[in-house]
Amino acid sequence: MKLIESGYLFGIFDYLNYQDEGESSYYLINFFGKGENYSSESLNEVFKDVLHKNIDESLIGPFSDLEELKNFAFKLCQAQSACGVVLVSKNEYNIHLEKSSDFDELFSYLYESGERMENLERGPDKKGIFDKLFH
Repeated sequence: MKLIESGYLFGIFDYLNYQDEGESSYYLINFFGKGENYSSESLNEVFKDVLHKNIDESLIGPFSDLEELKNFAFKLCQAQSACGVVLVSKNEYNIHLEKSSDFDELFSYLYESGERMENLERGPDKKGIFDKLFH
Protein backbone atom coordinates (compact mmCIF):
# COMPACT_ATOMS: atom_id res chain seq x y z
CA MET A 1 0.00 0.00 0.00
CA LYS A 2 1.35 3.42 -0.91
CA LEU A 3 1.70 5.65 2.15
CA ILE A 4 0.48 8.81 0.48
CA GLU A 5 -2.73 6.96 -0.44
CA SER A 6 -3.09 5.30 2.96
CA GLY A 7 -4.56 8.31 4.74
CA TYR A 8 -1.44 9.75 6.39
CA LEU A 9 -0.58 13.43 6.37
CA PHE A 10 3.04 14.63 6.22
CA GLY A 11 4.40 17.91 7.60
CA ILE A 12 7.83 19.40 6.96
CA PHE A 13 8.94 21.85 9.65
CA ASP A 14 11.90 24.12 10.35
CA TYR A 15 13.21 26.18 13.23
CA LEU A 16 13.72 29.76 12.12
CA ASN A 17 15.87 32.15 14.09
CA TYR A 18 15.33 35.84 13.40
CA GLN A 19 18.46 37.29 14.98
CA ASP A 20 17.61 40.89 14.10
CA GLU A 21 14.25 40.55 15.86
CA GLY A 22 15.50 38.31 18.67
CA GLU A 23 12.79 35.71 18.00
CA SER A 24 12.95 32.02 17.16
CA SER A 25 10.04 29.79 16.32
CA TYR A 26 9.01 26.56 14.62
CA TYR A 27 7.15 26.78 11.32
CA LEU A 28 5.53 24.26 9.03
CA ILE A 29 7.00 24.74 5.57
CA ASN A 30 4.72 22.27 3.82
CA PHE A 31 1.83 20.01 4.74
CA PHE A 32 0.57 17.37 2.34
CA GLY A 33 -1.28 14.09 2.06
CA LYS A 34 -3.62 12.10 -0.16
CA GLY A 35 -1.91 13.62 -3.18
CA GLU A 36 -2.66 17.23 -2.28
CA ASN A 37 -0.96 20.16 -0.63
CA TYR A 38 -2.91 22.15 1.93
CA SER A 39 -2.98 25.89 1.42
CA SER A 40 -2.64 28.31 4.29
CA GLU A 41 -6.32 29.21 3.84
CA SER A 42 -7.44 25.64 4.44
CA LEU A 43 -5.16 25.33 7.48
CA ASN A 44 -6.06 28.65 9.06
CA GLU A 45 -9.29 27.42 10.68
CA VAL A 46 -7.48 24.67 12.63
CA PHE A 47 -4.61 27.06 13.42
CA LYS A 48 -7.05 29.59 14.91
CA ASP A 49 -8.68 26.82 16.95
CA VAL A 50 -5.35 25.67 18.41
CA LEU A 51 -3.47 28.98 18.86
CA HIS A 52 -6.26 31.56 18.62
CA LYS A 53 -4.46 33.58 15.94
CA ASN A 54 -4.05 33.67 12.16
CA ILE A 55 -1.28 32.01 10.17
CA ASP A 56 1.81 34.10 9.41
CA GLU A 57 1.99 35.03 5.70
CA SER A 58 3.44 32.12 3.65
CA LEU A 59 4.63 29.90 6.51
CA ILE A 60 2.36 27.98 8.86
CA GLY A 61 3.21 29.22 12.31
CA PRO A 62 4.81 30.46 14.43
CA PHE A 63 4.81 27.69 17.03
CA SER A 64 6.67 28.41 20.26
CA ASP A 65 7.85 24.80 20.69
CA LEU A 66 7.56 21.32 19.18
CA GLU A 67 4.65 20.39 21.44
CA GLU A 68 2.57 23.25 20.08
CA LEU A 69 3.48 22.22 16.53
CA LYS A 70 2.55 18.57 17.24
CA ASN A 71 -0.76 19.65 18.77
CA PHE A 72 -1.63 21.64 15.64
CA ALA A 73 -0.63 18.78 13.31
CA PHE A 74 -2.68 16.27 15.26
CA LYS A 75 -5.77 18.54 15.33
CA LEU A 76 -5.46 18.91 11.58
CA CYS A 77 -5.13 15.13 11.26
CA GLN A 78 -8.37 14.71 13.20
CA ALA A 79 -10.14 17.43 11.19
CA GLN A 80 -9.18 15.66 7.95
CA SER A 81 -10.09 12.21 9.37
CA ALA A 82 -6.59 11.01 8.49
CA CYS A 83 -5.04 7.80 9.85
CA GLY A 84 -2.16 9.75 11.29
CA VAL A 85 0.36 12.52 10.78
CA VAL A 86 4.13 12.37 10.33
CA LEU A 87 6.32 15.38 11.12
CA VAL A 88 9.84 15.64 9.70
CA SER A 89 12.42 18.42 9.96
CA LYS A 90 13.46 20.19 6.76
CA ASN A 91 17.01 18.84 7.11
CA GLU A 92 15.81 15.25 7.52
CA TYR A 93 13.43 15.67 4.58
CA ASN A 94 16.26 16.90 2.34
CA ILE A 95 18.48 13.95 3.33
CA HIS A 96 15.73 11.45 2.49
CA LEU A 97 14.86 13.29 -0.72
CA GLU A 98 18.44 12.91 -1.99
CA LYS A 99 18.63 9.17 -1.31
CA SER A 100 15.14 8.27 -2.59
CA SER A 101 14.66 6.89 -6.08
CA ASP A 102 10.90 7.60 -6.20
CA PHE A 103 8.04 9.07 -4.17
CA ASP A 104 7.04 5.77 -2.58
CA GLU A 105 10.56 5.31 -1.25
CA LEU A 106 10.64 8.91 0.02
CA PHE A 107 7.35 8.52 1.88
CA SER A 108 8.52 5.23 3.38
CA TYR A 109 11.67 6.93 4.70
CA LEU A 110 9.62 9.83 6.10
CA TYR A 111 7.11 7.47 7.71
CA GLU A 112 9.84 5.42 9.40
CA SER A 113 12.05 8.29 10.59
CA GLY A 114 9.56 11.07 11.31
CA GLU A 115 7.59 11.91 14.44
CA ARG A 116 4.48 9.79 13.84
CA MET A 117 1.17 10.30 15.63
CA GLU A 118 -1.70 7.92 14.99
CA ASN A 119 -5.33 9.01 14.95
CA LEU A 120 -6.78 6.17 17.02
CA GLU A 121 -10.33 7.38 16.39
CA ARG A 122 -9.95 6.52 12.71
CA GLY A 123 -7.28 3.81 12.63
CA PRO A 124 -5.64 2.49 9.48
CA ASP A 125 -7.69 1.61 6.42
CA LYS A 126 -8.77 -1.98 6.86
CA LYS A 127 -8.80 -4.34 3.92
CA GLY A 128 -9.43 -7.70 5.58
CA ILE A 129 -12.06 -10.18 4.48
CA PHE A 130 -14.50 -9.21 7.23
CA ASP A 131 -14.13 -5.52 6.42
CA LYS A 132 -14.95 -6.21 2.78
CA LEU A 133 -17.98 -8.33 3.66
CA PHE A 134 -19.44 -6.20 6.43
CA HIS A 135 -18.58 -2.67 5.33
